[in-house]
Amino acid sequence: MDHGTDIRAHIDTDAFLQAEINRGILAIADSMSQGCDLRLVRILVRTLEASWVEHVTFQDEVVFPIVIGRHSRGVAPIVGRLRSEHGRIGECNADIGKRLDGLLREQAHDPVEFEEALRDAFARRRDHMHVHAELTGWLPATFSAAETSLYCVWEMGRPAPRFPLNLLEGGGRPPFRLGGRLH
Repeated sequence: MDHGTDIRAHIDTDAFLQAEINRGILAIADSMSQGCDLRLVRILVRTLEASWVEHVTFQDEVVFPIVIGRHSRGVAPIVGRLRSEHGRIGECNADIGKRLDGLLREQAHDPVEFEEALRDAFARRRDHMHVHAELTGWLPATFSAAETSLYCVWEMGRPAPRFPLNLLEGGGRPPFRLGGRLH
């Protein structure tokens, strides 16, 4: 297995997942007045915060060290901005995650305030991912043995089964089976 390719594949997969989550957040915000798709709400409740933790740890432990090691000063402002956004976006994710869970539990909420929170989270996440895409342009075409090793060590430290499959076994739900439903 070429772990150098895995770094790029992981970056692409993470970006795709974050974009899908953003589309889900926006779809819920757009449908607040008509009633939202509860299937989508369930998926976001399960993936929003967990996927963000994976995104942040991957950036902090793999991507940032590689680009800083290669370009130090040139990328410092980009890395600094991304790092400062991680916590704020994590707080937004936690807030809307609780609100989405409340929606599933049919708890009362202010729909206007909820929609504003969703749109704010969407905008922060979208902007973050645009900057993240800019940063990935600083990554090398091929990775050194040390960079590949850094990725392998990070990857081996992840829980098994890996995200998002680990979500399918948690939460008191029966194990997922191919062809089965997530909810």
